[in-house]
Amino acid sequence: MCWMTIQNDDSGAAVEQAVDRLRHGERCSGGDSWGLAFPKQNDEGLEIRTGVGTVPQNMETVASHWAAGVALGHTRWATRGEISMRNAHPFAIRNSDGDTIAALAHNGTWHDAPQTDRADSFYIARLAESMVLAGHDLTDAVKHAGDVTGETLVVIDTAGTGYTYSGRYEITDTGDNVASSGGTPIPTGELRVI
Repeated sequence: MCWMTIQNDDSGAAVEQAVDRLRHGERCSGGDSWGLAFPKQNDEGLEIRTGVGTVPQNMETVASHWAAGVALGHTRWATRGEISMRNAHPFAIRNSDGDTIAALAHNGTWHDAPQTDRADSFYIARLAESMVLAGHDLTDAVKHAGDVTGETLVVIDTAGTGYTYSGRYEITDTGDNVASSGGTPIPTGELRVI
């Protein structure tokens, strides 16, 4: 189980807001690991920051230096795979050049994922990535990954576009963010581009 959010803020404070929401998420889902993803300034890709344990106490101060209009945040309570940095969400989705084009976080347990020390969400990101590598756009890749796994997914790309797929666990749209609790539920099986 985890807690996740995609934060929208035209003032550029989305990373700070995502960190605030992660603090709330830790109270709801524990704190095995945490992660943030947001577009770098000047269209220079996607910044992904992760850690094991709870969000560091100084993260609000650090986040205040990252200007972004959209940010994805995630806290993990490990159900599949070891508790480690390599299993902290979000996971990169890369193109054929090996460039990170998006980051994916997942809420739930994908029971059909390979049984390894890797998080099941790592394999969901690889499933979406395989669609991108086969020539599909990211919208189709996220929809396919959600349809195949039945899991709840959030994705952010380098342009700052957010994608949500509502699977087995409820995901809600609260107007300024999409989160795994609170607000109006998004119907199961629906993909939204934010």
